[in-house]
Amino acid sequence: MSPHSYSATVESLIDTNQLTLDIRMKTTGPFIVKQPIVIQVEVATPRWFAKGIQVTPPAFNDIVFLPITGSAITGTKKVNGASWSYLIREITLYPMHLGAFELPAFQVFVSVNTENDGVVEGVINTAGFEFTALMPKGITELGYSNDLSLIEEKLIVSSKVDISVSQTVGNEPLDKIDLKRSFKVGDAVTQTINISAKDVPAMMLPVLEHYQVEGLSIYQQPTQLNDRTNRGALTGTAKQTSSYIFETSGVFNIPKQIIYWYNTDKDNVIELVVPAMSWSVGGAAKNNNKDRSAPLLPNEITIGLIAIGLLSIFLLLKLGVFQTASIKKYYLSLTQNEVRQLKLQLRKQYHSGDYTSVCLLLYRYFQLKTDYKIELNLNYKIAPNSAIESHEQTTVVNSLRKVFNADSHQTALIERLLSQAYSEGDTTPMTTAEFEQLLAYIPVNNTYQYFKPSTKSSYNIDLN
Repeated sequence: MSPHSYSATVESLIDTNQLTLDIRMKTTGPFIVKQPIVIQVEVATPRWFAKGIQVTPPAFNDIVFLPITGSAITGTKKVNGASWSYLIREITLYPMHLGAFELPAFQVFVSVNTENDGVVEGVINTAGFEFTALMPKGITELGYSNDLSLIEEKLIVSSKVDISVSQTVGNEPLDKIDLKRSFKVGDAVTQTINISAKDVPAMMLPVLEHYQVEGLSIYQQPTQLNDRTNRGALTGTAKQTSSYIFETSGVFNIPKQIIYWYNTDKDNVIELVVPAMSWSVGGAAKNNNKDRSAPLLPNEITIGLIAIGLLSIFLLLKLGVFQTASIKKYYLSLTQNEVRQLKLQLRKQYHSGDYTSVCLLLYRYFQLKTDYKIELNLNYKIAPNSAIESHEQTTVVNSLRKVFNADSHQTALIERLLSQAYSEGDTTPMTTAEFEQLLAYIPVNNTYQYFKPSTKSSYNIDLN
């Protein structure tokens, strides 16, 4: 039998020393919680590469991976006196919690032009590796060693962090003197907190606590996240805005909040304080001499919208347009109650491993956006290099992509579902037939469980 009568594979190329695969730490330890750690994956051959390499990190609940962008590092090196070509991909990861990590293999797609077998390509796995993430020593020096889990949530690891806090009434800013003034029932104060950090993706910046205070209506806007890169340097920015509307008289207090910044350049921990807020509120504002040319405050807008909504329902009932189901749908479209319940169910079903229900919820969310024709927000984007609201939502998407990766058609369908659910722009709607194809087989415990599609024209799931 000829020595080349068989078809070569990437595994056989490794066995015959025509291909090597290596994974190593570029960043040196010791490693800190939420510190960027750079991993290098190198593939080398004495021949040349037909295509670039593609590296797929494993899904891991307590690690955030930055999207892999740009081109691989190329070069040559000497191996036993011979010249080899190599490609290196760098992957940046962030350990989110204190402790030891055992990372499984990375999948690497390789395409090599061989001498006797032409182009040989396939997927090979790296070795796994272990590392440990520690808390900065400055944290224990501050005396918080017994409450480290709470510190992790408010920790930023960076060489540069900026934070700004401002308050406004309408369009007018409040300075420190104005904060001592007395407000009236119906007044509203808006607080905006901007946090930016070098080498930290916006999705990892701390989310401040939302306090509920009796007598205050608090409207929390979706956090605005932004990642920008300048000459390879990443800066993440988070803008958190809350409006506080005074419903009754009295004194209202919002406690201070602390963000812990580990300065990697100076190797120390700094407490960044979001100041406490205190407002003294008197009686109701009088309307007799109100300047009607002034902009409406948030509570006035809310009352107006409710009045318009109730009047609209009354007129539609009179005209016989609305039935009970229609009234409920109209109410839901105003309050977005179903979206709030959907978010809770999405988290619950994901943690229970019910990927069928997760897909149904995402499909239902797209229907809501389409039916109501209003802007809904899951606080999440899936476009490359875009900001992500939370680590948990990252793992949902990564898990779904891993579940539906049997072939290119299945991969395209799950990407369509994720895009239409999470993207802000218009996307091509997924048809019912395509959705049924996606859910035809759901992997459960490394086997495939058949999912019988609903006979209804639209998919719904009980959110109660």
